[in-house]
Amino acid sequence: MQPPEGVLGPGLVSRRLRVGDGDVVWLRSVVEAYDGLALLYGDGTGEVMLVAPEALAPELDALISALQTEAHVARLPD
Repeated sequence: MQPPEGVLGPGLVSRRLRVGDGDVVWLRSVVEAYDGLALLYGDGTGEVMLVAPEALAPELDALISALQTEAHVARLPD
């Protein structure tokens, strides 16, 4: 899964996840609730990429860890 051209750049980090088919919409709503934390990109395969400012990487990683206990969310190699 590659984000659209020009999305990644200096000062940004990405995290790749695999989520269940029914969990993509749920994950998008959770990420959007954390206004400004990250953007979610997906290609319809259940693999998504979260892109966030480098300064927010610890918060993003904490959110991903919490989500892994609530739904079928697997972190993929970056």
